[in-house]
Amino acid sequence: MLVEFSVSNYRSVNKAITLSFTSAKAPISKREHSCIETGFSSAPYLNEIAAIWGANGSGKTNILKALSFFRYFVKNSSKNMQYDEDIDIDNFAFSTRSRNDPSEFEIVFVYEGFLYQYGFAVDRKRVYEEWLYATPQDSEKQKPQRWFERDPDNIENSYVRPELKGPKAQWKSLTRDNALFLSTAVQNNSKDFQKPYEWIDNFLRIIVEPSSMPHGYSASQFANGRFQKQINKFMKDVDPHIHSIHTEEIELDLLKDAENIFSEEIKKEFAKKFKDKKGWEVYTIHIDDKNKPHKLHLDQESDGTQRLFRFAGPILDTLENGFTLIVDELHNSLHPLVMKRIIELFTNPKTNPNGAQFIFTTHDIESMDMLDNDEIWITDKDRNGQTKLKSISEFKGERSNKISKRYMSGRYGGIPNIGSLISDA
Repeated sequence: MLVEFSVSNYRSVNKAITLSFTSAKAPISKREHSCIETGFSSAPYLNEIAAIWGANGSGKTNILKALSFFRYFVKNSSKNMQYDEDIDIDNFAFSTRSRNDPSEFEIVFVYEGFLYQYGFAVDRKRVYEEWLYATPQDSEKQKPQRWFERDPDNIENSYVRPELKGPKAQWKSLTRDNALFLSTAVQNNSKDFQKPYEWIDNFLRIIVEPSSMPHGYSASQFANGRFQKQINKFMKDVDPHIHSIHTEEIELDLLKDAENIFSEEIKKEFAKKFKDKKGWEVYTIHIDDKNKPHKLHLDQESDGTQRLFRFAGPILDTLENGFTLIVDELHNSLHPLVMKRIIELFTNPKTNPNGAQFIFTTHDIESMDMLDNDEIWITDKDRNGQTKLKSISEFKGERSNKISKRYMSGRYGGIPNIGSLISDA
């Protein structure tokens, strides 16, 4: 379960901002507020939703890209980079000081009886700082344990908790300047560091560019029977004209459009590597005027229906496993009532019994009035182009009722400053 994520000096974010799932025990709300209980006194209750609104260009997407970079770097810094390779990081560009400072990322989460706090500071050449603290749930005072702190000058002098098992000196010596110690230790069979790495790798599910998301994941889940009933119901609930979904297995021909580009050896290598990989054609079944089923290829459906099918598999998978799903611009091509239905899947304990969480950006105003103040986040930019992030709960005396109207009036910021589109001349 994600408690909070902080980032500084990354893209449009200069000074540190924090997106938090921490929830009040008894918030003022127009609905019954279901929270996730963690068992940790420092963050006893967590929300299922963190929804971000803001004007175009205010930095909503950059927050999600920061999360995406964080996960990517943890997964790949030790195994997919060379010792002299630059780190693909974009710091805040409009400050001469920030251009030369490292970007910093930190995440706090709960997983299998521990509350972890992990972060690092990095520029294009190297990792400067890295830290990991772990608080065991069963300890009487729930005091954080220092598991790792990176020495910025010499990795060999870094602190590693003596009680942790494994060749700690070897892990330090194998950690490159442009790689994370956490990733390196896990690549070299650390059992203790495996747990926090596992959550970051498996439980953070990020879709920053939904428009380019293929339908393959939902199709494979459907074809394998895992979510067949649920996906059928999911699609029929939002589009009653769809009777059912149908998939047909096809052979993947990855070289079809480039057969004259690659050598025979490369083609054989591709064929060997992907020989057991399958794809699916997806069809919607409708009932015609003769009460007969008629098959329609998914590509012939509306953009909203196609997008909904692509979301179905990841959403159902997230709800079943208690993942944290992150989606940019959820509203695109989706009706507000469909948005409402998706949000309700996470806020209803019956459909979300495993503590799944959902972060999304949107411009859909109607969704605001479904959520509590501490689930609504606003991005804005100051005069220096820096992204600011705040929760509605920071505004004293606010109630969840009619938040959307106050947002549109400019009460919380985060709305575009639209001038005249027509010249007075």
